[in-house]
Amino acid sequence: MADAQQRTEANEIAEFLSEFLLSAEVSNAYTLDEFKELFPLKFRDHEDVKQLYKAFQSKRKKLKAVIKRNIARHCSAANMMSLHLSHEQYHHLQNNSSVPGSNEESSDNEQQHLKEKLLSVRKDCKAAENQFMRCEKQLSDFDIFQGLNNKDFNVHTLQLLREKLEKPDLTEA
Repeated sequence: MADAQQRTEANEIAEFLSEFLLSAEVSNAYTLDEFKELFPLKFRDHEDVKQLYKAFQSKRKKLKAVIKRNIARHCSAANMMSLHLSHEQYHHLQNNSSVPGSNEESSDNEQQHLKEKLLSVRKDCKAAENQFMRCEKQLSDFDIFQGLNNKDFNVHTLQLLREKLEKPDLTEA
């Protein structure tokens, strides 16, 4: 109960602060005398009031600009999110409203798509392996690199990776 009350009070404070920061009634153009009137009588003639006035003016303008920018950013993100969700919902309804066996068909299509991706990845790995082997052969032809450690440039690891991709081990999952 106390936690809910604290949240309610925090929300009220946040709303009040937001209203103050964005309110058109709160002017950016207070005069120094108007600003001094906001302080108790004993502090109105204090020397730091002038510095506070300048700081208030600059911070108020900056905060208002930042808050407006954040609100605009949040609204555009919310609009994009709602458009994205409605687009996904449309496709979901369209896919599920067809023939009763559509779920099986979509999983078959997804499985076929994944197989195609796997073949593409394997092809890319093979191309990379061939490229590494070609580079290794070229490096071995140069006398400059004869003194280097052969373990620094190892094609064997790439071959093991290719073998794992070709024969996935289901026990590791």
